[in-house]
Order: sequence, then C-alpha cells, then structure tokens
Amino acid sequence: MKRYMGLASSFGLAAAIALVGCSGEQAERAVDATGRGISTTGEAIGGAGDKLEASSEGSKLEKAGDAVAHGLQSTGEAVDKLGEKVSDSAEKVGDKVDAAGAKIKDAADATVEKVKDVKDATVDKLKELTGKADDAAQDAGAKVDQAAQDAADKADAAVKEGAEEVKEGAEAVEKKADEVVNP
Repeated sequence: MKRYMGLASSFGLAAAIALVGCSGEQAERAVDATGRGISTTGEAIGGAGDKLEASSEGSKLEKAGDAVAHGLQSTGEAVDKLGEKVSDSAEKVGDKVDAAGAKIKDAADATVEKVKDVKDATVDKLKELTGKADDAAQDAGAKVDQAAQDAADKADAAVKEGAEEVKEGAEAVEKKADEVVNP
C-alpha cells in the first residue's frame, strides 16, 4: 500500500509540476532537494537519540533512555533511508514530468485545433443561415412590393370604374333634369 501511495504521490507531483510549467529538470532538482531535507531530518533524529542515550547514562532512567534513544535512532535511520529513496527517485520524477508535459502540450494543441474547427464550422453555418435570411427577406420584400403594386392597380381600376359610373350617373341625372325642364 505504501508503495502505491509513493508512486501515486510521485506521479501527482509530476502532473502538478507539469501543469504549472516546470521542466523535468526543475522537478528533479526539487525532488532531490526534498530528499536531502528528509535525510537531514533523519540524521537529526538519530543525533537526538545519541544525545539522549549519552545523557541518560548512569541515571535511574538509563534503561528507559536507552530504549527511547534506540527508537529515535531507528526512526532517524528510517527517515534517512526515505530521504535517500526520494533523492534516488528524482530522475524518475523528472522523466515523468517531461512525459506529462509533452502529453499535456499535445492535448492542448489538439484542443486548440478542435476549437478552431468548431469555430470555423460555426462561422460557415452562420454565413449560410444569414444568406438564407437575406434571401428570404429579399423574397418577402419583392412579394410585399408586388402585393402593393397589385393593390394600387386594383384601387386605380376601382377609381376609374367608379369615376365612369359617376360620370354615367351624372349624365343620367342631367338627362332627367333636361326631361323635367323640357317636357
């Protein structure tokens, strides 16, 4: 379980560093520095165990001091080994960061290309729809103009017909008036 957690954390570190734009070499240096820091901490813990052992010699708590000192020395050695392993894994982390960075760059490039394709398709479709709308507007305008012309022609014909009927009616009234006046 610890092994998988270590691998997961190494990969997580690699991915995080790649996302913020660090190179594999930078990641390698960071992991190596972390390993050295852990080793130094382990040595300090071991040194504290040595000091505790030395200070408890000849006292009533010598056995307890020795046990605690031995525990601290063991812990210090384990932490020191962990630091060495972290430092040893630095190169692998750097390689993983470089690989992850390349994959992320490729994915970003592919995403940019896909977005450009979608944008181009959208622009083309918009132009097509705009052209259809312009054509429909022109057709509707022509139909409105034709309908207005037809209505004007019908109105003109109705006015002429009405004027003709009025003229005929006026002539009929005049004729009747002449008949009444000149019997």
